Amino acid sequence: MRDIDLHPDASRILRNLIVSRKSGFLFQTANGTMLDPGNIHRDSLSPILEEMGQDEAGTRFNVFRRFREAVLQRSEARQILIDHWMWHSNPSMGDDYGRQLVEDVEYY
Repeated sequence: MRDIDLHPDASRILRNLIVSRKSGFLFQTANGTMLDPGNIHRDSLSPILEEMGQDEAGTRFNVFRRFREAVLQRSEARQILIDHWMWHSNPSMGDDYGRQLVEDVEYY
């Protein structure tokens, strides 16, 4: 378990999602089983990437985590805060994500 920062709008959505549940997964299938990351990729992320004309080979939802890390590294946030927010156990982990800033491409 851990505390995370959430935008108030996201917090309201999650609160409404779990309002009456006492157990089970936060995000689950209709029959209460865990969502399979492969299915989420197939049904959600893959079609979006295909529509954008992006190569989806090897792409998973961790790209959003890496993107957040890169944005934080470009900001004025201190590295100790970034490591805390990203839950890095190894302080040099952010260096790997930050390498993508060398070839930073701006998308519109």
